[in-house]
Amino acid sequence: MQEIIVQRAKEGDAEAFAQLFSQFEIDLYKMAYVYVGNEADALDVVQEVAYSSFTYIHYKE
Repeated sequence: MQEIIVQRAKEGDAEAFAQLFSQFEIDLYKMAYVYVGNEADALDVVQEVAYSSFTYIHYKE
């Protein structure tokens, strides 16, 4: 099942990407918060990671 979601995300399916990204979002936020030290900046980091990941996921095989 996970492989299907990853493949759909690679093909540009935004819903599949969101489902995949949501599995890691909390951990990413926690790590970002440790580095930047405040909620607003940590949320910005997570948003940038989500955008970058969605933009480049189809380049990785």
